[in-house]
Amino acid sequence: MPWAKLDGKIEYLHFDLGSINHTFATTGQTFPTMGTQSTVRNDVIRVGVNYKLGGG
Repeated sequence: MPWAKLDGKIEYLHFDLGSINHTFATTGQTFPTMGTQSTVRNDVIRVGVNYKLGGG
């Protein structure tokens, strides 16, 4: 039976590496300081199918 040699899986991965803040001092009076903020996170879904070769 060919379906007996099939194997599959679904994986869900979530990671959150937090946020990073940067502040830059400027010389102008209009913008005394400037800054940025970045958030590092991701969600991943992986799907896999395996087929077993051989007789064992």
